[in-house]
Amino acid sequence: MFKKRVATSLFCLFAAPAASLFSTHLMADTSQHSSYDCELGDDGTQMHCVKPGWYVHGSVGKVNGSSSVGDIKNPLSNAGFDITQVDLDDSRTGWKFNLGYAINQHWAVEGGYTDLDKVSTTIAAVVGVNQVDSFFQQAKTLHPTSAKGWTLSTVATWPLTDKVSVNGRVGLFNWQGDFDTLNLQDNIHVGSDRGDGTDIYYGLYGEFLMSKKSRLTLEWERYRFDDNHSDMFSIGFKYFFGAAKKHKMTRVKPVVKQDLMATKAVPAIMPAKVVAPALDSDGDGVSGQSDHCPDTRANVEVNSNGCELLQPITLNIQFDSAKSVIKDEFMSEISRVAKIIKQQGDVSILVEGHTDWKGKQVNNQPLSQARAEAVAALLKQKTGLSESNITVSGYGELKPVADNKTAAGRYQNRRVMVIISPNR
Repeated sequence: MFKKRVATSLFCLFAAPAASLFSTHLMADTSQHSSYDCELGDDGTQMHCVKPGWYVHGSVGKVNGSSSVGDIKNPLSNAGFDITQVDLDDSRTGWKFNLGYAINQHWAVEGGYTDLDKVSTTIAAVVGVNQVDSFFQQAKTLHPTSAKGWTLSTVATWPLTDKVSVNGRVGLFNWQGDFDTLNLQDNIHVGSDRGDGTDIYYGLYGEFLMSKKSRLTLEWERYRFDDNHSDMFSIGFKYFFGAAKKHKMTRVKPVVKQDLMATKAVPAIMPAKVVAPALDSDGDGVSGQSDHCPDTRANVEVNSNGCELLQPITLNIQFDSAKSVIKDEFMSEISRVAKIIKQQGDVSILVEGHTDWKGKQVNNQPLSQARAEAVAALLKQKTGLSESNITVSGYGELKPVADNKTAAGRYQNRRVMVIISPNR
């Protein structure tokens, strides 16, 4: 009887492109908006998001090989040896550690190292004295393949929900496996074998959002060798590097439905001279000179100047196809929104650009960004806001508000929006 020990290891580098470059809604209660490209639903739910850049990804799990007892026993029996028993232990624990770079929303590249752990085969045989050397010479080449080595791969990502994505990877595995054969009867080493090569490997895994920088992964991967393969089922953790610039934002909670395209202008600032005790004429909690809007509607949320907090404003502006130039006929709309912003006092604004789904997102996103920047530049000029109080985001086709299958819906989706938030 003898026992074969197979020492191997692998190290794989893969990652999910993460997710994808997404967008952030910036309307979350005292939330922090970062440079991560995320997407939030209308209720403030954070969508799956990825920050382009470096990340690490490690996992550990169960490894099973494709070798069978017959793969070991049959060649020896065909060679005339009397094989009485074969015990194949081809189930083990493997691990990997990866360094990856997320290029954009759908693609990433990875490199790393994987260890598929050890396998063991025990063969019991009746062998004549003159057959011992021949038996061991042949037996040392019959074993399951396990290995360790470096990997290089490409990863594709498909977001499914706000917190879940499916990822696929394919790459090359530069592996090496060392196999030792022992005579258990005499407990001596009787032979060695080595395998190596560069073969393809591939896999699928689910990725679950834990935070803007961290993910939980459940993975399956197949590592192919010359004549067999090993499958690894693992659980892993992914972490993205890089600090994010933060902007404090406050959720606007609508109380009464209103037509944002016909927002009522608020009254002018009250005279500075006070000749009587300060009164809160509209009951909004802001009185006297501090109340810039003394006739605010009842039961609505106001800012420190006594003016009603606004819902997102959709500008009535249309652009020529594939253009971002604002025509003179829409300057009055810019002036209208600038007036509303100035009446709100110390505020920050977010300017969002959106498109319909015609064309490709790779073109729609920069186009929506350029249009939002054109509007932001004019609002900065007319309101006097500093650049630090203006944020611009282009989302392309990612955040429709209507059905893209209809002309009316696509018209609504081609929009620029302004979100006003108080600096408090």
